Amino acid sequence: SIRGDNSLLGLNLNWGASFGQSKSDYPFDYEASFVERPGMRPTPTNLQDNPEQLIDYAINDFSAAGLSWAYYRKQRNFDKERTAFLDVARKYLLSSKISGEVKIGGKYKAKNRSNVRTEDFTPYYLGRWQRYELLPDGTFRPKDFTGTPFENWLNAGGGGFTPMSLFFDNPVARDVYGTYSLNPLIDRSRLRQWYELNRYGIDVTQNQLEVWTNPLIRYDDYDVTERVGAGYIMNTLNIGQKITVIGGLRIENEDNDYASKFMPQSVGGFPVTANSIRDTTSSASQTVLLPNLNLSVSPLDFMKVRVAAYKALARPDFNMRLERYIAGRPAEVGSQLQVFVGNPKLKTARAWNYELNTSFFGNTFGLISLSAYYKEIKDMYHMLNNFNTTAVRNEQGVIQDTLMQSFGINWPSQMGTSPYNLTLPYNSPRPTKVWGFEFEHQINFRFLPGLLRNIVLSYNASIVRSEAFIWTSQIDSVFYDPPGPIPPTWRKFTVLAERKQKLEGMPEFFGNVALGYDIGRFSGRVSVFHQGEHNVSYSAGGLSDQITMAFTRVDLTLKQGITDNLALFVNLSNATNLEDGSEINNSSPDQGVFNRRLFNQSEKYGLTADFGLTFKLE
Repeated sequence: SIRGDNSLLGLNLNWGASFGQSKSDYPFDYEASFVERPGMRPTPTNLQDNPEQLIDYAINDFSAAGLSWAYYRKQRNFDKERTAFLDVARKYLLSSKISGEVKIGGKYKAKNRSNVRTEDFTPYYLGRWQRYELLPDGTFRPKDFTGTPFENWLNAGGGGFTPMSLFFDNPVARDVYGTYSLNPLIDRSRLRQWYELNRYGIDVTQNQLEVWTNPLIRYDDYDVTERVGAGYIMNTLNIGQKITVIGGLRIENEDNDYASKFMPQSVGGFPVTANSIRDTTSSASQTVLLPNLNLSVSPLDFMKVRVAAYKALARPDFNMRLERYIAGRPAEVGSQLQVFVGNPKLKTARAWNYELNTSFFGNTFGLISLSAYYKEIKDMYHMLNNFNTTAVRNEQGVIQDTLMQSFGINWPSQMGTSPYNLTLPYNSPRPTKVWGFEFEHQINFRFLPGLLRNIVLSYNASIVRSEAFIWTSQIDSVFYDPPGPIPPTWRKFTVLAERKQKLEGMPEFFGNVALGYDIGRFSGRVSVFHQGEHNVSYSAGGLSDQITMAFTRVDLTLKQGITDNLALFVNLSNATNLEDGSEINNSSPDQGVFNRRLFNQSEKYGLTADFGLTFKLE
């Protein structure tokens, strides 16, 4: 990147340009699934939470656990970004008490992203292991397991059942969180060796491959170009030392091109033919005006009041706008038919923000700031997750996905009259509201005697509330009385319903406390950050709403100056080894379930320590 700050003809010029590019290549990701039949002793039927209770009911007979599935995956990512900006400012003086600055500028950003994934798999539980191999050079021969851990298994007949015990010598267990036991641990080298020995497997007729390609994995492939251009004009007006008014207007235009995948027809089972998925393109363009007004008044020497009203935007993830249509029953999904679609008509969310901030400052109490804010968001974007629906025939007898069409997405139906779960992005039908309060206090204790005067303290807290309207499913029914002797029944079906919820990704409380000490060239800080739980996503039926759990993190920073330009530093992050986890909330009155929490996943990243030197050039 390059930046500049120059003066020309009485104008202040601030400019810059940058270029960044990254590539990621994941050449080997091999996953094997082993199934023990039967794997569990009889379990109580009333277990509703704490899934670790099930561990004691596992049989863990490794000799009865066999290779069921194997997956080999590769992935490549590419990301390139170019940006350029220019700000031009000129100060003016109208009188001894009125002054200001006029500023104009612009920014342009272009970003290219691409993702390519492949997946090969083998359903070994169906007896798909093959005794021969066909190499890329055309060589056809029996597999040779000589000298490998699988030699005796092959000599005993091979095929059919492939026991887990082939993939380790002595069972080794690993304890996780003191609660969960990973038992046994697979020898990674043996797993990779199994892949190398069987990757070219084929039957004696050279017609049945051992490893199949899954083209459905390409549903997440994309090649995206995003272009955002913006220009603005802003004026800062100072009236004496007490009043400052800032007003401006910003215009932004986004112009994006998307290349993605779609399926011309649904698929079920496996293997899936290569032509089941094809390329498609789409584009999206939108221009937004963003006005801004900020008034700052200092009624007292120790007090400042700021009032602001401005418009801001939030763009949906580019994945949501892909012209994507994937339909079928891939092996890894299970028995339920699935349809995943993108929405190239998805709009950028725009929000009017209103803020009121009052701050007090003094030598003894430091800086105290109180804030309140309210924002109203139009066209907030959400995901409709796993809405169970069925296409219907219109008056002309043509099958129509009426639910999908109600969101402005007009893909032709590929599912016939079979029920399926639909997942798609959409803009909220009504405004989303967010409001909250913030408190912050910063103070140093220079007024205290002795070494106590070197203490510094800061803390802040935020309380947030939100109201969003999302689409969900609701069970309805009709009374059906057929002619003849067949008795009448109530037929149940799902309909689209509006539900008020909290906004996704919005914790209702978070705060931070930092205590420090500065003396001479030494500086130290210990901080504690807490964030409350929040919803990540909502399911259509309410049975699988994902929630990120609350957490508290402790960090420590130490810095010791050696000279005016040279210093040592130590940073300790996550000193308490916090648990980053999520839960699934079940709440569906239609299903008779109310706010039942189920464990989903958890990770611990451990302590991270950085040590180094800093040198400042002057």
